[in-house]
Amino acid sequence: MRISYKWFIPVLILVFCCKKTKHENNIANDFTSNSQTITIEDINALGVVKQPLDQVVKDSIFSSWKAYHQILTQTDFINKADLAFFESDLKSISKLMKPFNDSIPLCFNTNGIVSRAKVVTSFIYKMHSTLKLKSISKKERLDVVKSYMESVTNLNYQLNKKFEYDSYNIDFKE
Repeated sequence: MRISYKWFIPVLILVFCCKKTKHENNIANDFTSNSQTITIEDINALGVVKQPLDQVVKDSIFSSWKAYHQILTQTDFINKADLAFFESDLKSISKLMKPFNDSIPLCFNTNGIVSRAKVVTSFIYKMHSTLKLKSISKKERLDVVKSYMESVTNLNYQLNKKFEYDSYNIDFKE
């Protein structure tokens, strides 16, 4: 009788352990299903009104603020549903963000532009942390992408307005 109990308990343990791993594998597959991937249609459905930079502003910025040019390049990749940079490691993002915040050209170094640049930086880090987690719902991930794209649009708008204001050359002396 004792011999049968010795074999019965290990067999029960094996049966329960095997069932558990199959269930855990199903849960893991649910999180990595295709419903979590962001597509071009999802990006287009966000409804973000894009504010492009004027050509004169582009020339001025791209020659003196190369980090912002790289951020705009990554934003173009988002429009193609390529989020690989923001899902990458934190070191590569930090390597881009340090010169972005530190090298704002003097002609664009106003409170409005600096504050919007800080907002873009915040949303880049938020997007990185959100996209890195696979358990976050697709809707939340798209909300963060939309917020980031709106922050870039607001910065572009502010840069365009600053350049437009400077081009008026109004002399206030009497």
